Amino acid sequence: MNFAVVGAGPTGVELAGALAEIGRFTVARDFRTIDPTRVRVVLVEGADRVLPSYPPVLSAKAQSQLESLGVEVRTGERVTEIDHAGRVRVSQNLTIPQDPCVFVVGDLMALEYDDKTVPGVAPTAAQAGRYVGRAITARLANRELDPFRYRDKGPLATIGRSAAVTDLGRLRFSGHFAWLFWWVIHIFLLIGFRSRFLVFFG
Repeated sequence: MNFAVVGAGPTGVELAGALAEIGRFTVARDFRTIDPTRVRVVLVEGADRVLPSYPPVLSAKAQSQLESLGVEVRTGERVTEIDHAGRVRVSQNLTIPQDPCVFVVGDLMALEYDDKTVPGVAPTAAQAGRYVGRAITARLANRELDPFRYRDKGPLATIGRSAAVTDLGRLRFSGHFAWLFWWVIHIFLLIGFRSRFLVFFG
């Protein structure tokens, strides 16, 4: 199981470290059929060090900590084949055309559906993530899933504090009520009562 994280800024470093910890600890505990030593995380950075906007001493410490988790850090290397918008074009089963074993999900994927580009938003990532999980399970059982189908549940965007826009097909509204709607939906989608409670009172 290989993961490649492109860009060693704060988000890339955090993601690579989280993936490595999941590979070392969560996989070993919860997925006994997967060998945790085969989980490989590669962090690629075009600059000569990770966290290039940070002081060099902190970059060195960050790289040392990443490597202690088992992350392969590759600095001074650049990705040479990717879409101009920074998104990877995928097939209808969310794999790259060059390799059917490489899946891309979330706002990193570029997929055309019903003559439109699937938006890079959280609902897309959630749907794609569930699909890829089922696809991997199916492949292990020598089965193939039907192509990914994106279900547009209506765009909902917050503009600022107490302002948002919502499009639910025939029902469209904006302003304070739309912001409250956005807020309730996001609270509802959080996992666990404790998370909902903390965010609600935060």
